[in-house]
Amino acid sequence: MKEPTRLYDYIRDKDYVHIKVIGLNRAKPDSHRYGELVEFLNKNNCKKCLFDYRKGLFKIDVWTAYNRPRLAKEFDIPRDIKIAAVYQEITEDITFNETVFRNQGYRVKAFTDFEKAVDWLTT
Repeated sequence: MKEPTRLYDYIRDKDYVHIKVIGLNRAKPDSHRYGELVEFLNKNNCKKCLFDYRKGLFKIDVWTAYNRPRLAKEFDIPRDIKIAAVYQEITEDITFNETVFRNQGYRVKAFTDFEKAVDWLTT
């Protein structure tokens, strides 16, 4: 299956990393994408990121969602990072993924409104 396109951009005036995802993103339990994220955040000395799935789809199964915080810890994603994600719609799987991360001390929040996501991320 083809990997989705991910476009990374640093939004300097609001100090956050914008990751636009185009295509179907099936979350995997052994995701190499965490390494890319950490590298881009460190390169820009940034602790805030916004995943933008408005032109893509995010799919995750329960087992993968449950194990993602462990994987984030293995890739040294700090718990003081703030992560917003904008989806076309918020499904039960997305809500579960958000809850699991929050229960492990990560500051994450799912949105369907881009501007609300940016406001939450930058305040």
